[in-house]
Order: sequence, then C-alpha cells, then structure tokens
Amino acid sequence: MAGACTYLRRVLEKMVFYKLQDPSVNEKEKVKAVHFDEKIKLVRHLFDEDVQDTLSNSYGLLSKGIHELNDEQIKEFYSYISEIINIQLESEKEKILRQKKIEEIKNKINNEALKNK
Repeated sequence: MAGACTYLRRVLEKMVFYKLQDPSVNEKEKVKAVHFDEKIKLVRHLFDEDVQDTLSNSYGLLSKGIHELNDEQIKEFYSYISEIINIQLESEKEKILRQKKIEEIKNKINNEALKNK
C-alpha cells in the first residue's frame, strides 16, 4: 500500500505544481515556499472549494503512509484521499467543458449577428 500512497501523492503534487503556474500566484511567494505545505497554501484557493480544506491533511497522510504506516492503517484513509483527488479532477473537467460550451455559444451568437447585419 505504500506504493499506492506514493502514486497518489505524486498525483496530488502534480496538481499543486500545475496550479502554481497560474498567473494569480505571487512569484515572490512561490520562491519563498520551500516546504510542500507552503506550496499548497499558495494555491489552495484555486482548487474546488469542497477540496481546499483537505489538501494539507491529505498530503500529510500520504507521506505518513509512504514512510511510517502499515497496510491496515493506510486502508483506513486511502479511498477517501483517492476520492478527493477524483472530485478535484471532475471539477477541472467540468470547468473545461463549460468553457468550451461558452466559447461555442459565443461563436454561434456572433456568427448569427454577422449574418443579420
């Protein structure tokens, strides 16, 4: 199960590093954020609001699962953290689909407006 924790922790890290690229994240603060928990704090607001409060604890539990806990202890929380990650990924997917739909609608409206001038 420690390997599974490593996998999930890497997924969570990649999500945080992706969010760190957002232009709204302060460059100076990014440089000062040495510990991963500090990086999470910088980008927490960019995650789905239902996920935000679980990020630091999830990362900490996954780290403990890799280094300290046995399989039985890991089984107690693994599925919950996996679900949190899935919720965030679904939220990202929904945003992308919504943006595509809005762009499509805007284009159609603009095209119709041009036809009817």
